[in-house]
Amino acid sequence: MKRLIIAVLCAAPAIIASSQQNVVKEAEKAMKANKDYVEVLNIIKPAMSNPETAKSSTTYFIPGQAGFNQYDRMYGMQQLGRLNDGDEVKMSDALLGGYDNFIIALSLDTVVDAKGKVKTQHSKKIVDNLKGHYNDFTQAGINFYNAKQFEKAYKAWEAFVTLSDNAAKYGIEAQPDTVVANFILNEGLAAWQMNDADLAAKTFRRAAERGYDKEQVYQYGLSTALAANNPDVLYYFAIKGNEKYGETDNQYVNSLINYYLQNKKYDDAIKYLDDAISKRPGDAQYYALKGIILEDQEDMPQAMEYYKKAVELNPENGLANYYYGRGIAIETGNKSDAFPGEAAEYQNFFNKELKPQYEESVRLLEAAYTQDANNRANILNLLEQIYYILNDEAGMESVKSRRLDD
Repeated sequence: MKRLIIAVLCAAPAIIASSQQNVVKEAEKAMKANKDYVEVLNIIKPAMSNPETAKSSTTYFIPGQAGFNQYDRMYGMQQLGRLNDGDEVKMSDALLGGYDNFIIALSLDTVVDAKGKVKTQHSKKIVDNLKGHYNDFTQAGINFYNAKQFEKAYKAWEAFVTLSDNAAKYGIEAQPDTVVANFILNEGLAAWQMNDADLAAKTFRRAAERGYDKEQVYQYGLSTALAANNPDVLYYFAIKGNEKYGETDNQYVNSLINYYLQNKKYDDAIKYLDDAISKRPGDAQYYALKGIILEDQEDMPQAMEYYKKAVELNPENGLANYYYGRGIAIETGNKSDAFPGEAAEYQNFFNKELKPQYEESVRLLEAAYTQDANNRANILNLLEQIYYILNDEAGMESVKSRRLDD
């Protein structure tokens, strides 16, 4: 009896291995019978986790081929106008699933014969399939994106990019980098829709480095880098964006200076702004930003000189008006606090010295309110305080009204 039990136990691994081989054969039969990708995949899944078959390229070639076969059948139906609603996503799923399995199969597809020679079993057919469906991944990504399946859209476009990057390996006549860069940009948009700001920012950078040169990639990259708190990508888009579009759009240099401020890189900020001012001495934004750097270093007198210069260069610059008006209010408040005389003398001092300065501050801040939407809340807070000091009830009511509107 003991011998019989031992014999049965010894036979168990062979039975299991035979069972998994049968699973592979059943899946291959289903694939050849043009069963859908998901059905073939479900049949062969047990073989993917069994040590006897998990390392075989055939285990992954079969569902890969099933996916591409299904895509081709559905593509033919599409050309005849015979697809139902949602079938575009179904065929794209088959293509993407087939691709994933083909890539695994390729990595495992080496067979060593009795003489020790390395051969491949499925590689040629896999490569032919990938080559023949190279451009189909772009449309698959579009199908997924339109269906709001953004992760799959990202993967489909990334498959297209990967094949482009390995064109020689697959014998593909790759699309130009400008075309590939467009689809990398699309990947970034998909990642953004996935609420993965960091992945989106990094992907937008890839698009720019690949040759996508329209301003939107710099705008998207900057926005997602800020959202992801990714300083490296933020710095890249701030520098590159300002070089290309800084003359008409201040957001890049503003973001760059914010980056320097947050990281306490004052010397780098001053050096960059001095260089920028030497190249564009009439740009008020650079003077206003240098003032902010100097103020952050507690050099308020010098900062005020730069704010004043910025306003003189461009009275319509909201940032300059805000910081210069704010600076005047701070300086005036300091003078009020330091008044050395008696209380009876203060009113005359206020009317003669302080009131005109507060009124100038109000003029600048009111201008900034209409020009600088980013600082409106701070501007209203300052105006409320100054109107109170000036005993200007109409001004205070105006602040209240605008708070309700905002």
